[in-house]
Amino acid sequence: MSKVKIKVLNIFEGKKDCYETIAIQEEDKIKYKELDNTTVVFDQKKKSLYRENKDLQMKYSFIEEKETEGTIKIKELNKELSVMIHTKKVRIDNKKIEIIFTIEDNEFIYQVEVLE
Repeated sequence: MSKVKIKVLNIFEGKKDCYETIAIQEEDKIKYKELDNTTVVFDQKKKSLYRENKDLQMKYSFIEEKETEGTIKIKELNKELSVMIHTKKVRIDNKKIEIIFTIEDNEFIYQVEVLE
């Protein structure tokens, strides 16, 4: 387990969210907190994204050029919704994660880069 500095980029509906933070990197997983205190865990081996905050819990998995089923749990209502994820691109190496995917015709770009 080691701490690393990362740069996170999220683009959705033309809105760009970019920031740097500290992450914990262990084996094939990278874990960090977003600016709004959402906990994020990306499993590089399983190509899965887990996000949780006080309101929601999301689990997405990615297979390039395939559709997968993700879940969003709304904690207040104790209700879980299924969403279909179409993954356009998955690129993962030692320093960078880049995923482009769509949910209900909305395109998302998710990137995490380990900084030196």
